[in-house]
Amino acid sequence: MEATMNAVAKAKPLVGTALEAGGNVIKNNPKIATIVASTGVGALTFSGLLIPALGAVGLAATGPVAGSLAAGYQSSVGAVAAGSVFANLQGAAMGGVALPGVQAGVAAIGGAVGYGVGGITNLIVNRAV
Repeated sequence: MEATMNAVAKAKPLVGTALEAGGNVIKNNPKIATIVASTGVGALTFSGLLIPALGAVGLAATGPVAGSLAAGYQSSVGAVAAGSVFANLQGAAMGGVALPGVQAGVAAIGGAVGYGVGGITNLIVNRAV
C-alpha cells in the first residue's frame, strides 16, 4: 500500500505538468485543437452507434430479424457470400470476429466526418472574426 501511495505521489507532478503542457498546446493552436477534438468525438460517436444502427435495420445477435430490411435483403440475394459487406455487418451484430474490423471502419468514417466538422467550424469562426 505504501509503495502505491509513493508512486501516486511521484506521478502527481508529472500529470500536472502534462495537463499544463496540453492546455498550452490547445491555447496556442485552437484551430488544430478543434479539428483533433472533432475527429475524436466523431470516431467515438460513430463507433458507439454501430450496434444500435445495425439493430435498427434488423441485424441482431441471433441473425436477421424477420420482416426487417436485413431479412428482406437476405431473402433477395439468397445465399450470402462469406466476407461480403452483409456477412461482415451481420457478424458484427452477432459480436463475432468481424466486430473490431467493422467498428474500426465506422470509427474512421466518424473521424473523417468529425475532421470535416472541425474544419468547417474553423472556417465559420474565422469569417465571423
